[in-house]
Amino acid sequence: MNEKYISLQIPIQVISEANTHEHWRKSHLRHKNQKYAVRISLLSSRVIQKLPVTITMTRLSHRFLDSDNLQMAFKYVRDAIAEHFITDKAPGRADDHPGFVWNYDQKKSKEKGIELSFHWDNQ
Repeated sequence: MNEKYISLQIPIQVISEANTHEHWRKSHLRHKNQKYAVRISLLSSRVIQKLPVTITMTRLSHRFLDSDNLQMAFKYVRDAIAEHFITDKAPGRADDHPGFVWNYDQKKSKEKGIELSFHWDNQ
């Protein structure tokens, strides 16, 4: 069995999109910045675009979200990751590919950010 694993941290904040009540421009700018930061991190870390892949997205923050809010907080991060792997689908549509396994986690941290872990299991 040959395995490959990459982990990286990105200093962006993800918040529960379900519980925000803000002007659309503010949320649009946050989503745009999240996607940009993820794309730049994936390209600079040279994350290989090979499927199948298991991706664990970990939220680093001083407090926890419940499971459905945790998943919603990563919506635009997940879209940016999927678009890195699958470039021929419309934005926001690539993450439904069966080659992805998406996992969500969170850790208490004084510094806010996210940690992305990619695991390829070649059998």
